[in-house]
Amino acid sequence: ALSAKIDGKGKVGIAFSGDGACNQGTTFEAMNMAVVTKAPCIFVFENNHYSEHTGYEYAVGTSGDIASRAEAFGMKVWRANGSDFFDTYETMRDLLDYVGAKAQIMKVTALDGYQIEVPVADIETYDVVIATEIDGKALSVRDKGPAWLIYPVSGNKELDDTVYESRSVWQIKSIEFN
Repeated sequence: ALSAKIDGKGKVGIAFSGDGACNQGTTFEAMNMAVVTKAPCIFVFENNHYSEHTGYEYAVGTSGDIASRAEAFGMKVWRANGSDFFDTYETMRDLLDYVGAKAQIMKVTALDGYQIEVPVADIETYDVVIATEIDGKALSVRDKGPAWLIYPVSGNKELDDTVYESRSVWQIKSIEFN
């Protein structure tokens, strides 16, 4: 996030973690540094109930909402139901607009080193999905996880093409917006 601020090209740093990480000192330090330096940074906390020791209900010490941790640092907070695709999609769109993310290309890299550039316009044009679970069960590496970029090919003849097939990446290791 600091390098994104320095180069001034509209990039944004995004950190993903679960409810266990929201209670770690390094997380608090990163959030504090992002606020102090005004770094373009997004912290995504998923309440996945995999906390290493203590459940969020006891450990957070606020209203029981892990997002309130970020509010304590003066950060703007968005909340989404991660089980509701449309709610999550709309929330992320609002958030990216708020931080001024203006990417045109999404470079997706898989665990095996496969890389592909996906036009950001595809996300809105075709309602592309980045799945992390199927039927409420987290995707494992064996099941094309931890994340899988999927085009809605069913019922859309235009997407039944090798171009879009090559952009449907599974076992995603990283996504970079340029």
